Amino acid sequence: MREPESRPRQLINTAGTSLNRLLPTRSWRNATFWIIVLVNLALIVLYFWSRGGATTTIRIEAIGQQYRAFVDGELIGERIFQSDGQGGIGFLLNQQYELPALPKPNGVDWVRLTDPDTGEVIFEDTFDGSYSDLWENTAGDWFVEDGVFTSTSRRMITTGLQPWRSYIFEAQLRNVTEMAILVHAQDARTGVVLKIGQFRAFGGSTLARSVNGSSVERVDNVRLELDRGQ
Repeated sequence: MREPESRPRQLINTAGTSLNRLLPTRSWRNATFWIIVLVNLALIVLYFWSRGGATTTIRIEAIGQQYRAFVDGELIGERIFQSDGQGGIGFLLNQQYELPALPKPNGVDWVRLTDPDTGEVIFEDTFDGSYSDLWENTAGDWFVEDGVFTSTSRRMITTGLQPWRSYIFEAQLRNVTEMAILVHAQDARTGVVLKIGQFRAFGGSTLARSVNGSSVERVDNVRLELDRGQ
C-alpha cells in the first residue's frame, strides 16, 4: 500500500506544478539565453554608471617649507623639507599602466592655487578648450582633449620657476593610474613631488624633495585605494 506524501513534499510538488503551468517548457530550456540577456543589461548599466571614469582629488599645502599632502580628502603625508620655499607646479603622467576598464582621456581636469591666508586665487587652469600660456610645453606632447590636460609621453610639464611662495595646490585627476605632481618647482627636476599610484596593484604614495631628479628627502605611505567619483 502506498504511503501518503508528507506535507513538505506535497507543497514542493504543488509549487513545481504551478511553475510548469506559468512558464512554458521552452523557457526552462532557454535559461542560458536569459542569463546572457541579464549579463548584457548589467554591462549596459555599468557602462552608463562609469562612462565618466574615475576621479581623484589632490590637495597639497605648501606653506613655506612645510608640506601636507591629501588624496581624496585623506592626509597621506606631511613633512618639513629644506626646499626653496617657492616656485611653480608641474605634472608627469605615466601611461605605462593603463587599465582597459578606464575610459579616455586621462589626465588633469583642473588645477588651482590659492593663497592660504586670503583664499585669493594665484593661478587656475580649467583646460576649457586650451591651456594657460604659463605651461612650458616646448615638446608639444601635452594637449587638451575633451577638457582634460593629457599627454602621450612621460615628460614632466611645468609652469617654470614662478615667484609663488606659500600656496594651496588643488587639482582633480581623471582616469589616472600613476602621476607625479610637482610643487615649488624650480624646473622639471627640482622641487617637492607627490607621486601617487591608483588602485592596489600600483602601490601607494611618496612625498619627497627632488633635486635634479633624485629624491633627497622622502615620506612613503601605505598603498592607496582611491575613491571613485563622477
